[in-house]
Amino acid sequence: MFRRVDVPLVLGSSVITGLITLISFWFAFGKDEGQLGSGHLANFVAESFYVFRFPTHVIFWKLLHGSGILYFFGLYINSLFYGLLIERAWFLIKMQKTKSRIS
Repeated sequence: MFRRVDVPLVLGSSVITGLITLISFWFAFGKDEGQLGSGHLANFVAESFYVFRFPTHVIFWKLLHGSGILYFFGLYINSLFYGLLIERAWFLIKMQKTKSRIS
């Protein structure tokens, strides 16, 4: 049913997810410091950081909160996690399309 993982797709989507995570982190930092303003898009990007810091920062908050290196390592793990989720979703979509063409 499942094939091997498409490593280039996982790495590419992890890099893109990591960049989006860093951007949302910067916006969240600006919001916490009171420098963001009241723009809807900027606040949406800042609030999206709560999604991108899931699951490691929710599960291991006490461990990651104490160290800046561990904090960003957790964000790195999250980016890899989301990259793998994107690859698996892409695989399932392609598999569904292939099944519908055969039938």
